[in-house]
Amino acid sequence: MSELKENVDFTFHFPEKISETVSVKLLTGEFAGVVYSYGGVSAQDKNGNIIDEDFQLPEGEDLYLAFDFHVIENNGNENLHESLEFRNHIGDVLMQIIPIALENYDNKVTDAN
Repeated sequence: MSELKENVDFTFHFPEKISETVSVKLLTGEFAGVVYSYGGVSAQDKNGNIIDEDFQLPEGEDLYLAFDFHVIENNGNENLHESLEFRNHIGDVLMQIIPIALENYDNKVTDAN
C-alpha cells in the first residue's frame, strides 16, 4: 500500500447540516470521482471479535478494521459494493483518515449509536 494523501488522492466533503455524514471523494486512480461515506468502523481480531478498551490483543496477532460504506456517487463504476479492490482501496484511505481524525478531534472517538 502506498501512502495516500489528503487533498491529493482524496478529499473530504463537509455537509452543511451537522446531522449529515462527512463524505470522501477519491481524486486519483481507478476510482477517481467516486464519492462515499463510511458507516460503522470497528477494530477486530482475526476471529471477528470487536476490540474495545478492555481487550488485550495477544502479542504477534494482527488487528483488522471492519467498516461499512455507502456509495453516494459511483462515477460510472458499477458494483462497488461487490468489489474487493474498491473495499481494499477505501480501507487504505481509512487508515490515513483515522490519524487525521484523532489529531483534529483531540483523540476523541465516539460511538455513533
